[in-house]
Amino acid sequence: MKGGLTGGCNCGAVNESYKLELAAHFRVRSKQPWLQLPEEIAQMETQPEDAAGWTESLGGPI
Repeated sequence: MKGGLTGGCNCGAVNESYKLELAAHFRVRSKQPWLQLPEEIAQMETQPEDAAGWTESLGGPI
C-alpha cells in the first residue's frame, strides 16, 4: 500500500485480547451517544489517512 503497510483487527478476533493495551479510540465521531470511553485513552474523531498518520497517532514506531 502507498505510504507503508497498515491494517486493523477487531480485538474480539484476537486470542487473549485482554493482554492488549489500548493506545487510542478512532472514529469516535460516529460512536453511539450512550457509549462512554475512558478519558485517559486518546480519542480521534476520524482515523488517520495514511501509515504515517497511524504511526503518529499511536505514539511512534513499534
